[in-house]
Amino acid sequence: MPERYFLCNGSVVAYKDLHLYPSLHILGHLVSVSDEGRSVTALALWREAAPTTEVPPLHPQVKVDLVGDARHIECELCHVRSQRWEIGLAGFLVLMGNFYRRVEQLEKHHGGKETS
Repeated sequence: MPERYFLCNGSVVAYKDLHLYPSLHILGHLVSVSDEGRSVTALALWREAAPTTEVPPLHPQVKVDLVGDARHIECELCHVRSQRWEIGLAGFLVLMGNFYRRVEQLEKHHGGKETS
């Protein structure tokens, strides 16, 4: 069972604390995924939200794993949109590493000259 859950208000809470949020819904859970050889935290967004007042599904169907920033994730049960899911430090470092590698490739390809 996942340890931390993402709620429709944008909060991330531990399983043991779900009962403290009886009016909210679980939109997904946090997972560790490998990206460019580095372990990063992602939000596994579920196909169907679940009430915090019920035991979360053991194997929920996951729509998508979100590593980067995502805004306005809508809960289909209450239609509230969470403020955002923010990229973690490890994910940011992977993203910046990819960016710098692409810049280096472009510079090699174009001989260090800017193109329009």
